[in-house]
Amino acid sequence: IKCSRRMSFKDFLKYSSDLFGDEFSYIEETYRGIGAKVKIIHNTCGSVFERRAERHFSHKICPFCEKKKKSVNNTSVIIFFIVIRI
Repeated sequence: IKCSRRMSFKDFLKYSSDLFGDEFSYIEETYRGIGAKVKIIHNTCGSVFERRAERHFSHKICPFCEKKKKSVNNTSVIIFFIVIRI
């Protein structure tokens, strides 16, 4: 299935499944087309967020998990700096 401006919810699910497997779920009632926001559930952490459907295909990570990952990386850098400094 090609990503097109007039993608039905069924086609959106198929395209998403091809990209992400079962990592994300989508709330059908919020889907208004590929250019509109849709509610997305990240099945790994359980977070619910909104993102334009087309943008979701290029931003393949949950924003909550992304923040956690950045936080852990920043903490590691700070701890490394403190250990080296001492």
